[in-house]
Amino acid sequence: MDEEPPPAEDNLEPLENGSPAERSGHVAVTDGQLIFFGGYGYYPEGEQIGTFEFDETSFWGKSPSPRAAHACATVGNRGYVFGGRYRESRMNDLYCLDLDTWEWHEIVTQGACPVGRSWHSLTPVSSDHLFLFGGFTTDKQPLSDAWIYCISKNEWIQFEHNYSEKPRLWHTACASDEGEVIVFGGCANNLLAHQRAEHSNEILVFSLQPKSLVRLCLEAIMCFKEILASSWHCLPKHLLHSLNQRFGSNNTSGS
Repeated sequence: MDEEPPPAEDNLEPLENGSPAERSGHVAVTDGQLIFFGGYGYYPEGEQIGTFEFDETSFWGKSPSPRAAHACATVGNRGYVFGGRYRESRMNDLYCLDLDTWEWHEIVTQGACPVGRSWHSLTPVSSDHLFLFGGFTTDKQPLSDAWIYCISKNEWIQFEHNYSEKPRLWHTACASDEGEVIVFGGCANNLLAHQRAEHSNEILVFSLQPKSLVRLCLEAIMCFKEILASSWHCLPKHLLHSLNQRFGSNNTSGS
């Protein structure tokens, strides 16, 4: 039996500002505060924004329009919102919320930029960069492109990778300590079509910087495991522990 698609897109009016309603959407956590914006509830999009904190907060500046299925990321004291869907349109606008002054700013970039999308991921990878991957276009096409937004230069740079034939939407993503973005799950086809969704359990790894010498050495040891296994006991305990974790071994005694 085919899976039931997500709720159809319709023309209901967005939620008004005020108390938070039941919704799906995005949140960001910073300094003990849980911040939410937009989302999909009984109405398809919401323009509400608020925080779980003791004092009522006011927000200033030009805030994003109502939207759902957008992506959010926090870098330092700033929160970023990119894209999302409003009714039949999927946007490629970028907004920043100053978490000290609670003021919104629309960010207008120069040059090439990603197409409008929803169900994408936006991952902070440094104090100056955000990584955008995948999503779903207004034409209902799944995306496999990746972009890096440089905050200090205010520009988008398309990131070349080896997963151009592996589109993803509605996936999860996180950054590793080794300068990688790890993408898991999601869907690889049009979720709104009346066909079975192609859910994925594949992990995609995007390397954004050269691997460390330690990482290269560990990978070489794993590659030549059969030859080098008898000498593993000579390794420092923390490196041996890392190797055993990768191979699912419980021998972490270092001897």
